[in-house]
Amino acid sequence: MGDLATLPSQPLQPNISLTKTDGLTTVIPGSTVTYSITVSNTGACDITAPFLLNLSDAPPAELQGPTWDPSSLAPPGIGLALNAGETKTFKVSGKIADLATGTITNTARISLPTGIFDPDLGPLQPQVLTATDTTQVLG
Repeated sequence: MGDLATLPSQPLQPNISLTKTDGLTTVIPGSTVTYSITVSNTGACDITAPFLLNLSDAPPAELQGPTWDPSSLAPPGIGLALNAGETKTFKVSGKIADLATGTITNTARISLPTGIFDPDLGPLQPQVLTATDTTQVLG
């Protein structure tokens, strides 16, 4: 039996979180909506090239003329570096279709590169996080 000093150390891992919100519970057809997509790394290691996160955002059909800030987030998405302790926020805006009804569901996804594991997701591949915002259409 060895002591704790001889045990192999655990590899440093990122701890990625993803949120998406428009800050609204209801929306009126024809209005403009802006979604915030926030990615954070509260883990102990940086995500850098060539092992980048893949952040993608495919807006629903009810969001017309979407524009992204920065524009690099537009489909199919971007490779994203994220240092330990860093948070990045992206925006997507568009007009709610005049004939929109029901509930609008808008989802962003982030995939970790092969071989990088988030402790909240466990060791299984693929490592994918999603964040979904739902907003009720009035009218």
